[in-house]
Amino acid sequence: MNNPSTDKPNTGKLTTIENLEVAPNRRHLYAHLVENKFIVDITRFNADALKIYSGEVLAKIHSGDPALAQFIPPQIFEVIKAKKLFGWGQKAALAAT
Repeated sequence: MNNPSTDKPNTGKLTTIENLEVAPNRRHLYAHLVENKFIVDITRFNADALKIYSGEVLAKIHSGDPALAQFIPPQIFEVIKAKKLFGWGQKAALAAT
């Protein structure tokens, strides 16, 4: 499956199997995989989730930024914070020392 994504920060254009840029030496393989439905577009997805980037989320986790709660379910946010998962607050702790 081809996960939907955008080309942020450029145009925000949705990337699909039709417009994905593929290296010239891999185009025949890619065409074969698409034609035989080994790669298909995901058509049902939450477009708002495409605005969330893992690097931004990880930076918020490391800095202990409470704004992270806007990006993930509240229960998950509370577990990350309580158990200090994924380096929660590490940068904030280092800056305080």
